[in-house]
Amino acid sequence: MANWPERETWEAMKAGDACEMCEDIHLPENQHSFLVADLDITYVRLPRNQYKRGWTILALKRHASELFELTAEELSGFWGEVSAV
Repeated sequence: MANWPERETWEAMKAGDACEMCEDIHLPENQHSFLVADLDITYVRLPRNQYKRGWTILALKRHASELFELTAEELSGFWGEVSAV
């Protein structure tokens, strides 16, 4: 079973204060993936461990733990970019 972080660490990650994904998602290359496109709402990334053709990651440019945290405009833009990619 995975080791979960302490509650304070988890809360900081959820708030975006200690989110490892947010720290390097914008870089051209990171430990896990390569940047393919910089869109309005998201970054499109190709995973290093890709084993299925077309497997792609779309990551929001701003931290959000859940889709309900997005504004209506952000949510619409997100799904528009998902559809385009």
